Amino acid sequence: MPTQHSSAEGLSRGKKSMTWFSRPPDRRASPRFRADVPLTISVVDDHEITSVHALGRGISEGGVSVVGIQGLTVGGTVSLEMHLPVANQPLWVEAVVRHTAQHCGLEFLALSEEQQRLIKRYCRWQPQEKRQQSWSRR
Repeated sequence: MPTQHSSAEGLSRGKKSMTWFSRPPDRRASPRFRADVPLTISVVDDHEITSVHALGRGISEGGVSVVGIQGLTVGGTVSLEMHLPVANQPLWVEAVVRHTAQHCGLEFLALSEEQQRLIKRYCRWQPQEKRQQSWSRR
């Protein structure tokens, strides 16, 4: 249970009043879903293009979570070829690497209206029980 100090108590100790939580609040703009999304992740550097096949284990309208991928740089951009059952052909999207801890979080960049529509449609097809509060709680 959160612990909250009154503002008078906090000021008398020279501290600001704070509420303590056991985990940070979820700041995501879109709900996330457990889903197996076949991907090809491509990284372009000065001399070559490196592509690997991967499986996205979660998706939202804002990005995809991938496990088992190493060597990506936080802040770096990648190209994704995503195979969604709601699309007749693969979606090619750009994404930025947001984190690489237990899984790799990739945030979609500059989606076209059609790409947004297809990803939103795919997310809405996922059953309610596949909604996740956090990628790391599996």
